[in-house]
Amino acid sequence: MKNRTGTEEMLRCSFCHKSQDAVAKLISSPSDYPRAYICDECVAVCNSILEDDRTATPPATSTAHSAPPPAPPSNGTAAANGAAPDDQQTGFCSLHQVAMEQKQNARGTFYGHWLAAEQRHCNGRRAGRR
Repeated sequence: MKNRTGTEEMLRCSFCHKSQDAVAKLISSPSDYPRAYICDECVAVCNSILEDDRTATPPATSTAHSAPPPAPPSNGTAAANGAAPDDQQTGFCSLHQVAMEQKQNARGTFYGHWLAAEQRHCNGRRAGRR
């Protein structure tokens, strides 16, 4: 069977090495060098892996899942500078209205939560930041 360059060479998936006759669709890379091919079956496997990564919750960096610290006692007035309390002090994200998990890294302990729709972590609103 002729490939797109006109030679009689059989094209194969660069991942599973199935021939173009053994798969429903063989997709070519956009560049000529190095030329690579991927079949519809390998694309399905890749999509499955990506979907698993999207739905999996990220591993916690701390083994102890403690509840957020209690909010500082309120005397009915705003903070001295008029700003809302820092979310790292309350353990509650005022941006997304969710409780945050206590986490730990080399720089210390902090609170955060995972935004699955945006595929990123949020550490809440911090004093002095907008």
